[in-house]
Amino acid sequence: MERSSVTLYLGLVGPGLVGKTLLKQIEQQAGVIKMSLDVDLKLIAVMSSSKMIFASEEALVISDVPSLLDNTHEKADYDMFVNHLIKRGNRHSVLIDCSASDTFISKFPQTLSSGVNIVVANKKSLAGSTSFYDAIRQASRQSGAHFFGESTCGAGLPVLHMLKELQLTGDVVESVEGILSGTLSFIFNGLIGPNARFSAFSQAVTEAKALGYTEPDPRDDLGGVDVARKCLILARHMGLEMELGQVQVESLVPSSLQDSALSVDHVLSRLPDFDEAFNSKLESARSRGMTIRYVAEARKDGTVRCGLKEYPLAHSFSNLQGSANVISFNTVRYPNSLVIQGAGAGAEVTAAGVLGDILRLASHFGSRSI
Repeated sequence: MERSSVTLYLGLVGPGLVGKTLLKQIEQQAGVIKMSLDVDLKLIAVMSSSKMIFASEEALVISDVPSLLDNTHEKADYDMFVNHLIKRGNRHSVLIDCSASDTFISKFPQTLSSGVNIVVANKKSLAGSTSFYDAIRQASRQSGAHFFGESTCGAGLPVLHMLKELQLTGDVVESVEGILSGTLSFIFNGLIGPNARFSAFSQAVTEAKALGYTEPDPRDDLGGVDVARKCLILARHMGLEMELGQVQVESLVPSSLQDSALSVDHVLSRLPDFDEAFNSKLESARSRGMTIRYVAEARKDGTVRCGLKEYPLAHSFSNLQGSANVISFNTVRYPNSLVIQGAGAGAEVTAAGVLGDILRLASHFGSRSI
């Protein structure tokens, strides 16, 4: 049967680096998407943390979005934003969350119940409380609106899609293990292994910050909470019911530097004091032909943790370069692991993951399959 043309009406929340990159990709690929899938993507609304704009005609011209946002006096209002999506797109409307905010995600179940589909790069909605996670799933089931969040775990890597497909086809996932932080991947790839180039932990952290790999405060990366959120999302997609606080997290921030009142400059200036102790761990691993990596693990038995782990030099986790991510699925069908590896951070790959979710959504409405 011939597939019909599909139009999706998009509302972007968070026109920051990832959001802008997504709009650029949509603009560049619109013709290819139309020709290949017969899908039209119409941007009808954009909301930043303080302002929002709506299409006065059929759709916003993407290249005009920055100037329109600069010149608008319309204050950001989530409820008004969603109502506009409902009015313009009905059940073909899509709210895209590329923000890092948690101020409005509590309204996601209500948004889904109204028939608006949601695609997120912001992992906070999938790593909230169990009751909230269940509310999202229930609202999606009852309304028929879809919720996609592939980019929450591995940026552009098809991690959640693969996990779901393995389980739906009857495979049993025993464990999922991965390097899911581009920042920590960069640090440990540079400290130990075939691509090592740093002489000390403090040097690796300082370089990662200088290159923009870390958050403004590197402790946000070194503390492991971001990896823990991704680990929790994986665990929930495996069918485990648990809260973020139940994930075992190993922090790499020395206890004396964990006080949030300490400035970033102070923390960086004190990190060399801990290099000797950290180097002893590295030397111990090297002497046994091992590397050390910061990994997330979720097991069928309910063990969910993120922290340091040793691997043989020949292991795929030991041979990454730069800030690459890797994830390994150990299943009944793949007892020697199914491995997905690639860039796990950056605006381009994250935005591509979001766009992939949007196109998967279109297939649910009758577009040609991607």
